[in-house]
Parts: sequence; structure tokens; C-alpha cells
Amino acid sequence: MKTFTIDSDNNITAFASAEEIREAPGLQRFDSVDQFLTLAEHWSTNRLVEIWNSLAGVKPVKGFTDRKTAVNRIWKAIQRLGPVGSAAEPKAAAKPKNRRQPRGARAAGIPRLPEYWRYSSDLKVSA
Repeated sequence: MKTFTIDSDNNITAFASAEEIREAPGLQRFDSVDQFLTLAEHWSTNRLVEIWNSLAGVKPVKGFTDRKTAVNRIWKAIQRLGPVGSAAEPKAAAKPKNRRQPRGARAAGIPRLPEYWRYSSDLKVSA
């Protein structure tokens, strides 16, 4: 089970297990939303806003409706953090949904005919 730590500077770190965590002054650990809520009871709402706004990929906020909402949103956001020292697995490239070339696409190396050639009476070129 993932275990998280938060320091006095609001840096949250994920660990694969509680055994990996080195104890340090000012470091608090939690591994469930309930434990996180218990820790956050002693924090100001400004600290929760600072934590939220420091997370990557989230829309910054100026405040939360209540402490429980803030804790739940932060908890969901930190679930995507990978454990320290683990290499992130590369995601497979997304395959295009439509493999057909878009209308008007040309193969590389085939030049496009000038527009006036299409209407020349001497040439039989179809569009």
C-alpha cells in the first residue's frame, strides 16, 4: 500500500511501503484519506490551499468549501504520484482512431498539379 509523507514545506512524497520512509523531524506520514484528514484537522485552510495549488496538473483555487472537501481532492490528486525511486513506466503511444488519410492528403514525393492543369482541354486529368 502506498504511504505518503508531507513535510513542513508542504512537499508530499509517495513511498511503496511504510518501511521505506526515513523518519525526519517535521515529517508526517499517512496512508489513507482518514489519516490525512486527521492530520489536516490541525492545519489552516490556507495550508490546504497551498498544498492543492502546488500539485502539478490541477486547477489552482482560492479556497475550499470545507476541510473535508479539500482533503478528499488532495487525496485523489496525490494517488497518481509514483513511489520514490521507481521509474515511471512509459505509456504506449495512442493509436490513431482513423487510419485513413484525410481527404486531399497526398503520398510523399508526388507533386501536386498546378490548379490550371485541371481545366486544360489538352490534358485528361481527373481530380
